[in-house]
Amino acid sequence: MSENFKKLPNSRVSFELKIKKSEIERAKKKVIEKFKNEISVPGFRRGHAPENLVIAKIGAEKIALEAMNSAINSEYQKFLRAEKIVPISRPKIEMKSQNADTTEFSVEVEIFPQIKIGDWKKIKIDKIKISVEKKEIDKLIESVLFQFGAEKKVTRAAKNGDAVKINFFGKDEKNEPVENTDGKNFRLRIGDGKFLPDFESALVGMKTGEKKEKFPVKFPQNYAPNLAGKKIFFDAEILEIGEISIKNLDEKVVEKISRGQKKSVDEFLADVENSIKNQKFFAEKQKKIREFENNLEKISRAEIPDSWLENEVAAQISRLKSSPEFLQNEDTFWKKIGKNEAEIKKEFRENAAKNLRIFLALSKIVADEKISLEKNERDRAAAEAQKICGKNPRADFSEEQKKIELNFKINKFLNERIK
Repeated sequence: MSENFKKLPNSRVSFELKIKKSEIERAKKKVIEKFKNEISVPGFRRGHAPENLVIAKIGAEKIALEAMNSAINSEYQKFLRAEKIVPISRPKIEMKSQNADTTEFSVEVEIFPQIKIGDWKKIKIDKIKISVEKKEIDKLIESVLFQFGAEKKVTRAAKNGDAVKINFFGKDEKNEPVENTDGKNFRLRIGDGKFLPDFESALVGMKTGEKKEKFPVKFPQNYAPNLAGKKIFFDAEILEIGEISIKNLDEKVVEKISRGQKKSVDEFLADVENSIKNQKFFAEKQKKIREFENNLEKISRAEIPDSWLENEVAAQISRLKSSPEFLQNEDTFWKKIGKNEAEIKKEFRENAAKNLRIFLALSKIVADEKISLEKNERDRAAAEAQKICGKNPRADFSEEQKKIELNFKINKFLNERIK
């Protein structure tokens, strides 16, 4: 039997279990019967050895301990079923008292949190409206023209937006070469921002074959450690200049960009416009989903278990410390983000609590709204679960499939609600 049930902070509960001596004796008999079928005792067939010989071989203390654990677990499971509690961690069990008839234990365990949601159907969601301007189409086409090397060679001076092929070489104030500051036959587009502004602006006005020496480029403090905050002096030579303009677009260029597919310029422009529309629609939809989730979190109440938060923070810290920037120089990394490890852990914990409340709220909504999956969606979930189990033999297939199906249902709900 159980007594003194209490709800504790952070989705924990405590209660007491009282185990009668008779229950422990019944558990002891079952433990002895189990060992009878597991051990061999000389002179007896397996499963037929007398109890005293089984106890002598296994040890009275071990049998008593296993019997006690079995009796506790039996009462513990009865209590969970009666109270409809779903534990999410191993219980902390301690003996409180013992007399001739009863042994009393205190139990504390984290449970699956309860979520309370306000009227989420009143959360306002504006319909997504997308428009595409001509300058957006031109910008994307120019980027693609550069990517495919479809610029038109010119003899004039280089200007912003041109594609140029250059040789360049960097030295420090002592005229010594600096690692990772040189290149030959390197293509870049002036104004794309792939190089620092000082470097790109120095190329403007130069002509094919022209060289410029020792022009200074100041590197920002958050750059690579060997360059951060330093002034490097570059020599550069323009090998080739190409004009990138939508005016140069014809069906031959379109075929090159479309990897051999023949289409008119108008058809290509329509494809580009649709591509931009799709990208903008997806970005706007993700933005509105985040807005809905943030508003949902504001009207949701749930105490998040410490173990969930600790696991999430530990996973994020592990990913952070596996990043190339962190591995390259730990001190520079913390300086760059402007926070220490304790501060970033606090931030991660706050974000984790918020995200978990959103997940719990959405999980309850899809259950209440009876969101279901089509057969092909369930099959896809099963395939993904199988991949996870293939990589991790300890993973439980049915549990992984349930998790994936729940995420599919949440995504389905959000996609149907936000259009």
